[in-house]
Parts: sequence; C-alpha cells; structure tokens
Amino acid sequence: TWFSYAVKGIEGEIQITDKGTQIYIFGRESTLTSTYTVSAGTWFHNCMGWDAASQTRNVYIDGRLVDSKATPAGRNLKLGGSILLGNEQYGGPGKGMDYYDIFGGEMFKMNMFNRKLSDSEIQEMAKDRCSIIEEQKYDEVRVVKWEDILKKTRTGTVTEIDSGCLSTYTLARELLNSLQQTEGKLNTTQVELNKTQEELEKTSKEMNQTRAELEHVKENPECSLNSTVKSHWDLLYSDEFFGGVITADKLEVLRNTTNLLEYFEGVRITDKVIQFFKQDRCPK
Repeated sequence: TWFSYAVKGIEGEIQITDKGTQIYIFGRESTLTSTYTVSAGTWFHNCMGWDAASQTRNVYIDGRLVDSKATPAGRNLKLGGSILLGNEQYGGPGKGMDYYDIFGGEMFKMNMFNRKLSDSEIQEMAKDRCSIIEEQKYDEVRVVKWEDILKKTRTGTVTEIDSGCLSTYTLARELLNSLQQTEGKLNTTQVELNKTQEELEKTSKEMNQTRAELEHVKENPECSLNSTVKSHWDLLYSDEFFGGVITADKLEVLRNTTNLLEYFEGVRITDKVIQFFKQDRCPK
C-alpha cells in the first residue's frame, strides 16, 4: 500500500497499492492485478481519479485508463481523515499498520488535486517523470504537494535517494519559484502603477477643470466659482468681514471681486447678503 486515506468508521476511504490488489474507494475493494503489468524495479505513473459529478472512479497506469468503476450515488469523500503514505490503516485513522502491507518501493512527486483531472491531463503528467508540469501548470489545484510531503515527520525506514532526475527537478523547481516570485512582484507593481495612473488622470482632470473655471471667472469677474474652487464670496464669512458693516476700506478690498458692492455701502454683512452675491449671474 503506497497511499491510504482513512476516516472514522471506514478504513479504506481511499487506498492504492503498487500491484493492483486492495484498491479501495469508499470502503469498497477492487482487484486490478491484471492491469498492473509493470515489471518490478521499473518506474511507472499511477493515478486514481474521482468526482461527485460522474460518480466514477478511474485508475490510470502510465497515463492510460485501465479501469473505471461506478461509486454509490450521492456518496462523497468524508472529511477529517488521515493520509498515510507507505502502509494501510485498517484500524482507522493512524492505526492498523502492519509489516506485510509496507510499501517497499520508491516514490516521487505524489500530489493530490482538488478536481478530477482529464485523461489528457493525466497523460501529460505521465510523459516525463522529471518534468515540473504539475507545479508549473496545475499548481493552483494541488492540495497535497510533494514538496510539502518531504517536510513531514517520517517513521520506520524511510530514505531519500536520487530519483535519477533530482538535480534537474530541483533546478527546475528553483527556477519556477523564482519566476513565481518575480511574477508576484510584477503584479504588485502593475497594481500600484494602475492606481498611480488613475490618480494622475483624476488630478489632471481636476486641474483642467480648475483652469477652465479660472479662465471663466477672469472673463466674468462678477460670477462665483463652482464647487471645485472656493467661492470668492466666502471671504465675507471671515472674521474680518462677517457681522460687520461694509465700509469704504472693505469695499476697496473687495472691489476687484465685483462692482456690485458699492451699492451696499453701509449695509451689515449677513448670511442673506452673502447668499445674494453668491447667486448665479454667470452667462450660460
């Protein structure tokens, strides 16, 4: 047994062996020894696929579909179980391991995916043991990753050996990680550039609008400015003016603003007076 997933009450929720005996899903056994014809000591690609939509379990050897089996309608994989590589769990999660079901071979790039892979995708992965196609093309759907498995606690006699393509695989992984990090930085930079571009466009638009308003007021000094520029009549709300009387000195200060004020000399500055001057008298 090279892969076992057990949940409470069901020992073989998923179980895969290296010679086709005791292939389990949902506790139901299949014997596929006639399809496992690879010679001992030879690397081969082994894959099991299932999804709730098809309710079908598929088994692949070296990218070739060798068996399909319908599973009980409405049955889904149970959560909260235990994954074990290299032995069975007949006593339940983390239990029941025995010496005659110990996996005695070599294992490389064991991954689990969160969706059922297509026949062509599995064939692509099976073509080259030393490729990084799983990491490069399907990393987003890998939920159990080989590189994470290598960091897990091990029991029994487990030895890391050269798979025959370790140097190539390691170099490719390092290059892929570097590319992913660079891509992440570029994406972040692009987001920042887009944000800056939006801010610049907004500022440019506001500046153009302000410039147009100032030109308009220059040509029509009796008009108040719109909401993007503070009204010149708001000056009357300042402590120097508000509540006081329009005098000759104050008229001189405001004379460049409008020629209407001279008719109000001697009038107390109130909110109503200010709102009168702020009324729109601009040409449309």
